[in-house]
Amino acid sequence: MAGVRLQPVRTALAALLLAAAVQHAQAQSAEEWRDTVNRGTIGLITSSASGREARLAADLASALDTDGRLRIVPMLGRGPVQTVTDLLYLRGADIAIVPADVIAVLRGQRLHANIEKRLTYLAPLYSDVLYVLARGETGGISQLAGQTVNLGPPGSAAAVTASHVLGTLGITVEPASDELPAALAKLRRGEIAAVVFLGSIPVFALQALGSDADLRFLNVPLSGELEQVYLPAILTADDYPGLIPASLPVSTLAVPHLLVVASGDRQPVERTRRVKTFVEALFGAFGRLLEPGRDPAWGEINLAAVAPGWTRTAIAEEWLRTNVGPAVTPLADAKDQELRPALDEFLQFLETKNLQGSVATLSEEERGVLFLQFQQWRERRAQPPR
Repeated sequence: MAGVRLQPVRTALAALLLAAAVQHAQAQSAEEWRDTVNRGTIGLITSSASGREARLAADLASALDTDGRLRIVPMLGRGPVQTVTDLLYLRGADIAIVPADVIAVLRGQRLHANIEKRLTYLAPLYSDVLYVLARGETGGISQLAGQTVNLGPPGSAAAVTASHVLGTLGITVEPASDELPAALAKLRRGEIAAVVFLGSIPVFALQALGSDADLRFLNVPLSGELEQVYLPAILTADDYPGLIPASLPVSTLAVPHLLVVASGDRQPVERTRRVKTFVEALFGAFGRLLEPGRDPAWGEINLAAVAPGWTRTAIAEEWLRTNVGPAVTPLADAKDQELRPALDEFLQFLETKNLQGSVATLSEEERGVLFLQFQQWRERRAQPPR
């Protein structure tokens, strides 16, 4: 009788043990999935939810996610200041695209102590030009003091840069915050004194403006503190024939946009490993970003260019030091007849980047990375059309 009574107990115990084993196996499987999904995932946050930054982030995600070791997840940010805050403290944010003046801005706002030691850059990307478009009777940028000037939506890259530049120049304005189309309409109606914004060359919305609009670009002086952060830029009549006389080009400044990471001794080991994987993919497979269908800005990017006021992260610095040295040789040995065709083709490549005239001023590191990009460009040209 005792044996008969124990049989249901044994069966129930076996069922419990089996269920526990299945549950444990499922837990192990879920943990393995979690590790696999997160191991090669990079969170890339942009300063803007639209525009060139978002397009470049999308290109990075599609071009470099090829071998299962790396997956880039773009995250749309809310302006450069918030983006830096997210990079420093938001879980899952590993790399960011920000304008190079964000350190100077944060230092001025006394936000995030020792910020210049907490951010380093991997590589420069594109540059935006600062436009100051005013009514025709405005004599110079200093005359905007005390007037209503549209700087763009609060917190946007345009508003942050415009505020920083005007503040550094000692010009206090009454800020307006319309998007560019609405601001241009108000400027033409005489409701505001000027519009300050960032853009590439050309901005198509401005090319439609003729001389009858009675508007003019103002020169922006690049000196003192501004010279430590920004690059010089020129606008000509070829860019805007209706707004700039052929004999009077406009001097302004350009804002480089950078790929940046949080730095310091306390960075998680896993984040450092993910960033290293990203650097190897970006620098080593840059040619994928030059393929048809990508943003044209990739064809103008020099990954080895130096960002004024910034320190390059050690991972990227090491990659450049290790990989670009031999690539400089063809420039040094250009007189060698066997290398002449390659050099001629390299100079043609430099023309596509508008760099041939200034190649002598490039550092050895910059020349090396340019030559690596040239080799990738050359291979792409040799491929049959798809």
